[in-house]
Amino acid sequence: MPDIRLVAARRIITMDTNRPEAAQVAVRDGRILAVGGASGALKDVPGTLSGQEAPLA
Repeated sequence: MPDIRLVAARRIITMDTNRPEAAQVAVRDGRILAVGGASGALKDVPGTLSGQEAPLA
């Protein structure tokens, strides 16, 4: 099973009307597993690779 990557950015547009923006997204094998806010809640997603965050632009 591929590792989960945690990507952080200032603004991620989700295209979900219930949650139109996020600051973090967890991805595995090209699929979005979870989205989160700037609080860092997704850092606790099991299997995430540390140090894989995108730089804040």
